[in-house]
Amino acid sequence: MSLHAQSVASYRTDQRYLGLALTGVALVISLALAGFVLINPASVWLVVALAVAALVLWQPRYGLFLIVGLALLIDPQPADPVVAPGRFLYQAFDTFTPLRGAVFTPLELLIAWTVLAALLRREGRVVFGDLFLPLMGLAGALLLGLYRGMTSGGDMTVALWEVRALLSLVPIYLLVTNLVREKRHVFQLVAVLLIAIALMSAESIWRYFTYVREYRLNAPYDLAFGHVNGPLAATMVVLALSQALWAGRGWRRWAYLLPMALGGVAVLVLRRRAGIVALETGVLLVALALVLENRRLFFILIPVGVLASIVYLNVFWANTGSLGQPARVFRTVTGAGLLSSRDLASDDYRTAEAENIRLNISWQPVQGLGFGNQYVFAVRMPDLSWWPFWHYIPHNTIFWFWLKAGVVGFVMLLTLLGAALVRGAQLVRETADRTLKPIAITSLAYVVMLIMFSYVDLGLVDVRATILLGVALGLIGSLGKVQERDGGIKQAG
Repeated sequence: MSLHAQSVASYRTDQRYLGLALTGVALVISLALAGFVLINPASVWLVVALAVAALVLWQPRYGLFLIVGLALLIDPQPADPVVAPGRFLYQAFDTFTPLRGAVFTPLELLIAWTVLAALLRREGRVVFGDLFLPLMGLAGALLLGLYRGMTSGGDMTVALWEVRALLSLVPIYLLVTNLVREKRHVFQLVAVLLIAIALMSAESIWRYFTYVREYRLNAPYDLAFGHVNGPLAATMVVLALSQALWAGRGWRRWAYLLPMALGGVAVLVLRRRAGIVALETGVLLVALALVLENRRLFFILIPVGVLASIVYLNVFWANTGSLGQPARVFRTVTGAGLLSSRDLASDDYRTAEAENIRLNISWQPVQGLGFGNQYVFAVRMPDLSWWPFWHYIPHNTIFWFWLKAGVVGFVMLLTLLGAALVRGAQLVRETADRTLKPIAITSLAYVVMLIMFSYVDLGLVDVRATILLGVALGLIGSLGKVQERDGGIKQAG
């Protein structure tokens, strides 16, 4: 037996013994804690946490699936009565450190534990993927922005809340590139993503008809749902549509109508213009990919879609309910027709906010304000003082990054997003495997949708949005390697 074969056999034996040992430890702990719970039922959360920790240590990939599933499923809105117990995942605590501002959320601790488990159970070389360098550039810009804020009197607690969502990109990206190495792993991750968003969409629709529509929530409509629910539901529509066009065969193609309809209805009941624009952008990108791959089908579907759009706009032009939301977006974009008082107030706020962003950037364009520092309201804005980050984070989180991290940070952000778009477009063109092409299209589409959403709303500071962005970047960065193993990349020439 060769030295290499001996080392491989020894490694597999060690892994088998480690798995048996961890299983035995988990069993002993579970039996011991089961008796403890019978005495103190409130300790069930401790048992759940230890069981999850043991499971992730045994198979780190399950930790990644848990992170993605929980983040996409649970909408941490105070007005949501269904998933209220899950809001603790996003609540920070500082039990383990006396440092002011050094706070962690349970979801972040799960991410850290999964990274540690992946390092302990590492199989082969670390895979950095195609987007690692621009991602490290963004991480460096975040650290420089934190240093700038710390040295200029910024509030470090606020600073950490500003950057924690974007900082999660690094571990999520690396977990995807290193734990999702085979086609079956990709399909498992996408299945988790699809199920979580489907359940979130169904719960949002149920909440709308049960609570919001009946005025049973003590909150305005804008706070009844999470801001990023729209782009998340739109992602499911794009994925299902792409699966139907490329991977579906026979009755399976029609089966994708259910998640498409579920996501579409969820976007409508959320009534956020940015979410509808994200959906329309995603569908447009699918159409663009279709014209490159199957022009015959494209020229069959597009006339039908255009005719349906014309009929819809004529029927629902003045509708103010959920069914009239796409028409509402069309009126806003084209300036045709009167806008509602809600839309006018939103537009006025964002106009004043955009002017304040421009002025603050012009005062410190190179170094930025630093995270944790307030930006100046040179132009008066409507009162949002109930929101603790009113003076720190504008809705336009694309230019917020320039505002806080300076021009270098802004260039790093654009470099990462630009590299993701270029590499994603290459994957869409090069992928020959029809089961993986929809995943490449959806990953690219989500990056574009989040850019557009973040230009008008709080996309880059929402950890649910950035966790899915980390997944999309990880898939874009590693799908090429996955397909090379299976021969799913088109050969040049």
